Formats: sequence, structure tokens, C-alpha cells
Amino acid sequence: MIHIYMKKINYIIINNPYQNYRILEKKYQDYILNTNKIKEDDYNKLYNDCVIDIVNNVFKGKIKKNKIILNPDIIKTMTCNDLNKIKELENKLYDNISYQNVLKYYDVSYYPLPNIIMKTEDNITFKNKSYPKTNYEFFKYEDFYTFNWYVYYNYLKQKYPTIIDYYIIEQQMLSFNKLILELKQLFNRLRPYQSSNIENISITHHISYAGQTPAMPSGHSVQGFLMGALLYHYGSLYFKSLDTKTFEKEINLLIRITKDTGHRRIIAGVHYPSDMIGSYYVYLNIIKYLDIDVKLYNERLLKEIFNF
Repeated sequence: MIHIYMKKINYIIINNPYQNYRILEKKYQDYILNTNKIKEDDYNKLYNDCVIDIVNNVFKGKIKKNKIILNPDIIKTMTCNDLNKIKELENKLYDNISYQNVLKYYDVSYYPLPNIIMKTEDNITFKNKSYPKTNYEFFKYEDFYTFNWYVYYNYLKQKYPTIIDYYIIEQQMLSFNKLILELKQLFNRLRPYQSSNIENISITHHISYAGQTPAMPSGHSVQGFLMGALLYHYGSLYFKSLDTKTFEKEINLLIRITKDTGHRRIIAGVHYPSDMIGSYYVYLNIIKYLDIDVKLYNERLLKEIFNF
């Protein structure tokens, strides 16, 4: 059998009207150079497949050899629609969150409570040692500390230590950071607060420590979708053991938690809704590579992905 080497294509993007003024900071560049947990052929195919899906399904562009050809009018329309959607949603950032069992999986016996930095009108800083209650508090928590879905993951790990293979989940979650960063580097998309100035569409932009890279795709969204899928797949014995009513409650909670982290990045003005679409295609290629059975999870996720 002759082995055919799969080469990662060096794509060149033409007619990108919203190219970021910087690509990636050095620390991210170093991460890309020094990290690869997947065989090179597999990684290159995965990367190429993700690029093709994002270009075709999100940017509505064309690929001729290694050249990605975009239509500036389509990109402009999409970006303006994205910005108007962010503007429409931004008040939701201060909505109270009502997760089932939220008090349980934020119990300090399962996971340390976050230090949420807040300021009073007199500019006095204090730390709030209570679980996040609003989208804004979750957004700040997820940006600086850890992800909402990771807290839920730790809750399950403490409650059901043997029923799910957590080691495999942790290893697989770490395997795709390079892919996300390289896709960001390629598409080099402006963040919403940058394009809003170009289009004169005013949005509320919140400072994001993790939002220093280009926008497409959203790492928070990819990792949230993937964490939910891995918990569902490797926790299949647990989910199959539930009666119908409890299963519906648990699967709905799992999907809401894993998608809300990405949603909050949109309503905070850090990501576009179309970044989430791109992230979903990246996620689909990852689970295809992992060869895991999450058909029901995907069907539920797709129905809920734009239910803010």
C-alpha cells in the first residue's frame, strides 16, 4: 500500500475587507509551532477540511487551488447583519441565569468559587465570592478563570467518578487548540468592536482578556460544543441509565451549558454570530476525526445553537 502524504495547504485570502491589523501575538505563534498532539497527515486533512467548510458555508467564497476568493459585498452584508444582531442582544448580558442544579455544580466542595472582580461607583474594587448569577458575571468568569462547561464537567467528575472516562475527555480536549489558533491566523477576522467602527454600527464592547486573537472561529464555542459531545459520548452508560424525564432534563442542561459560553461572547461584543457558525463546522470536523457517536446531541445542539 502506497502512503500518500496529506499536505496542509498554504491558503491565500483575496478580497478580505475586514482583515485584522495584527494576526497572533507571539505567545500564540509559539504555541502553534510547538504543539501538535495529532499525526501530521491527520492534522493537515482536518485543517484543510475546516477551511473548506468555513469558506463555503460561512463566507460563501470559492477556493481555486490555494487561493480563497471572497466577495466583499457578501462579507460586508454578513458583518453588518452580525453587528446588528449583537446590538439587538446586548441587553441580555445582564439577564439572570436560571440553570437547573446551578447551586449544586457551583458548590465549593466540587469546585472553587470564582473571584469576580467588580467596581463600585466610587471605583473601589472588591471580589465577589458567590457563584455567577448574570450573563455578564459568567462572561467575566469564563474569560479570566475557567469555562462554565468545565465547572459542570468537574461536578459530574465528582458526582460520578467511575461512570465516565474523564482521562480521555481531558486528553482529547487539549488536542485541538493548535487547530483553532491556526484557523484564526488564516482568516484573521476583525473583532466586532473593530468592524463596528468601520461600519458605524455602535455596539457595547466589553474588555476580554481572551479576545486578543482574530475572531473566526470562536475557541470558546468550539471547545464548548466539543466538551458536551465528549461528555455525552463517553458518558453514554450514564445517560442510558436515566429515565426519559431525567434524560431530557440532563441533555437539555448539558446543551445549554456548552453553548451558552459561546453565546455570551456574542452578546458581549467579542464574537459575531457567524463566528459560531464557523465554530460549529470546525466542531463537526473534529468529531468526525474522533469518530464518536453523538448524533442525538448534534441534533439537539443544532436546534438550540441560535436560541439565545
